[in-house]
This record gives sequence, C-alpha cells and structure tokens, in this order.
Amino acid sequence: MKKKLNQKIIDEIKLEVSKKIDFKTFLSNLGITKDQYYYILRHKNHNLHNKIKPFKESIMSITQIAKKYEISRETIYNILNHKSTNICIMCNKIIETLNGKKFCSDECFNKSRSDIMKKNNPMKNKITIDKVKHTLKEGYNSGRIKKTIGPTHWLYKGNRRFNLEIRSRLYKVWILTVLERDNFRCTNCNSKSHLHVHHVRPLRDIINMFLDIEDKEEKIKKIINEHKLEDGITLCRTCRSIIDERYRGNGNNTKKI
Repeated sequence: MKKKLNQKIIDEIKLEVSKKIDFKTFLSNLGITKDQYYYILRHKNHNLHNKIKPFKESIMSITQIAKKYEISRETIYNILNHKSTNICIMCNKIIETLNGKKFCSDECFNKSRSDIMKKNNPMKNKITIDKVKHTLKEGYNSGRIKKTIGPTHWLYKGNRRFNLEIRSRLYKVWILTVLERDNFRCTNCNSKSHLHVHHVRPLRDIINMFLDIEDKEEKIKKIINEHKLEDGITLCRTCRSIIDERYRGNGNNTKKI
C-alpha cells in the first residue's frame, strides 16, 4: 500500500534527492571523475577512500528513496519536475499543477463541497432539529397545522393493515399448500432455511381486481379464493431478495433469478 504524502514528506524527498544532485559538485571539489570515484570505493587503501565512503553512505538512489517512503519512482520524478506540487486535501494524492489547485479530480472537489454543505446545513444542526420538532408539535396541538393521515398523506403507499390481514388468512389455504408442493425447499437453491412463499402474480394485482367491492369481508374472501397454486413459488430469503419488489424497490415479480 502506498504511503499518503504530505508536504513534510515531499520536503524530505527533495532533500534526499538534493544530496544526490550534489554528487557532481562533490566530485569536482575532489578533482576526480565518476570512474575514479568508483575505483576509489573498491580500493580501501586509497588515500581518498575515507573521504568518499561517508558521502556515499549519506546519499540514496531514486529507487532507495522510493522504497523508503513507499512511493513509486514516477511520483518522485513528478515531485522534481513540477514547479508547484500540492497535496489533494481530500485524498492526499500528489497534484501535478502549476496553478495551485487543491483537488486532484472533480470527484474530490464534489466530495469536499458535499462535506461542507452537510457541515453547514442548518437542518443537520441539533438546535435547529429540536426547534422544528417543537414548532410542529405546537402547530399540531393548536390545530394550526392540519395533520394528514391515510390516502391524503403525501407518503401514503396503500393500506398495509389490509394487506397484512389478507396474508395472515392466506397461510392455511394457500401458503402452506405451496410449501408442501415444493417439499419445504427453495425452488432456486434447494435451501430449507428462511423460506418465503413469493407471489408470482403480485398481490396488488389480485387486490386491484376487486376494488369495486365495498364490503371488506367479501372482498377478502374473493381475493383469497382468487389465489391459485401456480401463483406462488417457495424461495429462501436470499433468493427472494433478488426478485421481490418489496426488497429491491422496483422490478418485475415474474423475473427469473
């Protein structure tokens, strides 16, 4: 894993590389060539060996520097070749720039803006939340705000109690029959645990067939009688979650896994 860089580490890398660059100056001060330098290193008895060895040990190659800071050689060259090297304030990635930008990509910029908006959003503030709750409660109690429930509510998604009553009365006459037909196993993966009977024909479609019936008890009986054996299949919880609209949010109940 590559190490995250900051300005301190970049400065250290530049310092290490500067020692390597000073190598030419060091040779010229001694009055020797590069070949003579390596010759002296191999011969410990040479009178200049004791001067050269400490300098040799103090400098590192680009590869050694990269290994030390757990970065690539390319990253080091990018640091050296750009007049301005910044660090992305979101992901700490090196930015190759000359205009002082603070983000390496649009993704980091958008994430930064999102974080700032969340931080400064008054609706995320506890004081504001408590104030809104108090205002709503006061409005409901005084009658100034009309509380809407049922079909008139903007989040109404149907009568869940009615659906649950139908499902509870379906168990003996339909659900248990489908389970027995499938030998109490998931028809997809053959599992025996966490079994559900899945509507191949959605329950809402069956209910919609009898919307014109006003009597609740009569409507429930007709909906139950409309359930055929082929309208259901046995699935485990995992397999059902793949195709069931209530788990996935959208889709087709008849879609195959």
